[in-house]
Amino acid sequence: MTLALLVAAGLLGAIWLAGLSHEPTAIVAAFVLALPLLCVPGWPAHRSGLDWRIRAILLAMTCAVGLTLLVYAAGLGRDPATFFGAAFAGWVSGVALFALTGVFVAIVSLAKPEDESVEGRARILFRGQKGRHIDYIVAVIRTSFEHYTESVIHTITISEFHPDEEKFRVLSEGETRLRAYIDDAMTTYRSRISMSEVSAPPAGGAPNRLTYLRVGRQNRGGADFRGTSLEVPFDTTIEPGADCLIADGMEYWVTADTEENSYRPIRFTQFARLTVRNYRRDNRPLDLKISDDGGQTFKPFQIQPGEVRTILEARDVEPDKVIYDLRLLA
Repeated sequence: MTLALLVAAGLLGAIWLAGLSHEPTAIVAAFVLALPLLCVPGWPAHRSGLDWRIRAILLAMTCAVGLTLLVYAAGLGRDPATFFGAAFAGWVSGVALFALTGVFVAIVSLAKPEDESVEGRARILFRGQKGRHIDYIVAVIRTSFEHYTESVIHTITISEFHPDEEKFRVLSEGETRLRAYIDDAMTTYRSRISMSEVSAPPAGGAPNRLTYLRVGRQNRGGADFRGTSLEVPFDTTIEPGADCLIADGMEYWVTADTEENSYRPIRFTQFARLTVRNYRRDNRPLDLKISDDGGQTFKPFQIQPGEVRTILEARDVEPDKVIYDLRLLA
């Protein structure tokens, strides 16, 4: 804005030197010619997010109007009986028409389909067809697009080892941040917390259980495993442009060496991280191995007592691919 005012002041100075300071039209032309500076990168019209084509139209319009006013203020082309006067009169009428209607028509013609509403974008697929059947399928499209996982952070805490049955007590906590592919409409997210074939507790051991489940602002509480499995369905709505944080914690027993402790996402996952904490009560190191290629190869780790260690990070994982397979070693 400051640069635009400085340029306007410079133009006013040039107008004064040219002896046109008495012409109000010349003064207006100076300010109009300074307006294009507001359309360059870093200036208000650019920061506002206006499309570059719209800014180009505004730039052309202000330049045309400013130069026209400047020529008129200089007294040129005022006699329509001359060739230049007739040409200038036609130019003025063209600029006036463009300023009054052409700019509006040009900007409207630059409308982008991706900026339309969800319903408008969906109806493009059906090329203008109308009817209740089209209304129905548009509503289905709006609600059927799945969500994706922006990030999932898993933290596994080992707190106890039962030597007689060689089982570890595990607290698995997860924070999953979800977003909708359609980010300008309210969407409904439906999913479940699910585990199966989990080891039974050792004699006298604490039961397997879901300790907490928070979905957005809702606290869904906990639940006990039924035998060796757990499945808790849930749903929530996600506001336009917002995300949804799902946090859960489960305590269960894992048989050493052989029991698979894996994670397979059911939706596209942009980023995943696994952290392991060794909080064993017997104050002994924790040995484990992990695979990130579906169990074909395993990488060993040893985590010292009290140590917290990130052992895996993954990006852009497609649904139903096993991100990790963790085995706790006795």
